[in-house]
Amino acid sequence: MTASPSAVPPERRELIGVIRLVRRARHSAEIAFILREDVWGRGHATRALAQVLPRAFDDLDLIILRARHHPANTAARRVLARAGFVLRDATDDQVTCLHTRGAWQAATDPWSTLLPG
Repeated sequence: MTASPSAVPPERRELIGVIRLVRRARHSAEIAFILREDVWGRGHATRALAQVLPRAFDDLDLIILRARHHPANTAARRVLARAGFVLRDATDDQVTCLHTRGAWQAATDPWSTLLPG
């Protein structure tokens, strides 16, 4: 299963990027995003990721999401950190970050971790 919603901000009607979710196993997927360089730094990736996470964790029943980026891509690192991803592993050519449904639920609804069921 692959989902590729386009990143088209409401004030514009042109494609500025893509965010992609690729299922790797029953309850896990990898997420990736890319934006046109002329729209960097405007919060589009942050907003797109915020729209995809509820779909990934609630609608698709995923438990874990993985994202990778180049170590020099500090903007991607900040976008992922804002969304709740945490560092899992880093090498000279790749950084891997993870996000879990439990962490996402706790961040969006702190009561969800305290209530049974």
